Amino acid sequence: MKFRSLSFTHSPLTSVPHPPNVSSGMKRLVPRRNARLLAGALAFSLLAFSLVKADVTVTLDPPALDFKDVGPYINPAPVGMSQKGFELYLVIDRQRHVNPVDLARARAEDTMPDPYQFADVLGEWFKKGNPNLVHTDALLKAAMDMTESFVGPAKEYWHRNRPCFQDPADVEFLPSGGDEEKDRLRKSGSFPSGHSADGTMFALVLSDITPASYREKLIARGVQFGDDRVLLGVHFPSDVVAGRWLAEKVYAGIKDEPAYKAAVVAARAEITAQLSLSPSD
Repeated sequence: MKFRSLSFTHSPLTSVPHPPNVSSGMKRLVPRRNARLLAGALAFSLLAFSLVKADVTVTLDPPALDFKDVGPYINPAPVGMSQKGFELYLVIDRQRHVNPVDLARARAEDTMPDPYQFADVLGEWFKKGNPNLVHTDALLKAAMDMTESFVGPAKEYWHRNRPCFQDPADVEFLPSGGDEEKDRLRKSGSFPSGHSADGTMFALVLSDITPASYREKLIARGVQFGDDRVLLGVHFPSDVVAGRWLAEKVYAGIKDEPAYKAAVVAARAEITAQLSLSPSD
């Protein structure tokens, strides 16, 4: 008995094989039990594929960078020096001119920096938990972890007091976290700003995996991450600048790594697929 050959097609987005198009005559030649086994095997394959796809990690080697190098360029002056007069004035002036829209955005960012807050640039599809962004998520997490590995020691080394704690009479504490958040920030140094560093890193990485037309808006959004911390009264402008400098140095040290390049290729494919499915502006 001769059987016609069966062909499998592959989706351009998932590369998961679809079941063959079986004719009504062919169905009579396939026992129901075998059909059930085939369906079960296919379901198992799809489940296995989703599990493998979800378990994605990106490992990057730390660049040869000394966070103390930021000091000579942006000196975190102690209380009582020019910083107390000039930089505190900048923070107070920024708070005097705050508007409800800026304050709401800054408060939405005042927990751990989140790359998916760039959805206001990329679109609503760019969200945490999107199963089609596992490579993107892994790359952004690896980049943030690498940045934080330099920010943490720098904060401990300089242990600069935050503006809202240096001059509480004039600088308001505006984060939404209340006393619990205030206690946490009191134990964490102000220099450099981790939000500024992470926001800059997110913008640089996202610029590598999205079309060039997004770059300007992504960079501007990353800058906003740091500027909003001044508005909340928890960072000086020099903290923010130092965070950007640190992120740029870390990025320069990882962007040519083979692991980073491979992760960019995989993430870019995901982003391209999502953009092709999203309605244009």
